[in-house]
Amino acid sequence: MSVFFLVGCTNEAANDNGSSNSTGGSETSSEEVIDSEGENSTMEVFMTINDESYPVTLNDSEAAQNFVDMMPLTLTLSDYADTEKVSDLPSELELGNSDRGHQPSPGDITIYEPWGNLAIFYNAFDYSDDLIHLGHIEDGADMLESNEEEFDVTFTVDE
Repeated sequence: MSVFFLVGCTNEAANDNGSSNSTGGSETSSEEVIDSEGENSTMEVFMTINDESYPVTLNDSEAAQNFVDMMPLTLTLSDYADTEKVSDLPSELELGNSDRGHQPSPGDITIYEPWGNLAIFYNAFDYSDDLIHLGHIEDGADMLESNEEEFDVTFTVDE
């Protein structure tokens, strides 16, 4: 039996890469779920599109933690294959020992390892060894599909 506690956490990160897609790093904090053994199991961050904020649950992988370290982060999403919204990241995301391989479902946030880009799925897709699962959007995947043009999304650790 696992018991979960919701606690706050602070993590300082700097992002000085000069990219127009990034709003730059600053002191960040995210809510983490800690299991009964003191292990971090998930992190909650927020995705904002057109002033509407959506909670995102990230897993405890090194890739997801390194994604959080980039926040606040503004990216321009575009459609790919009528299945996902994609964006290049302002710098390479260190993947560490994150699990490779994932079969995405609507709302999944992933990294496509060969290109190093972020992919947020709004339709289900086949398993790929090249996807690294970062987390999931509980609500908002349908909104991603309805945005046919490029649009900006901002990921933050605070709503």
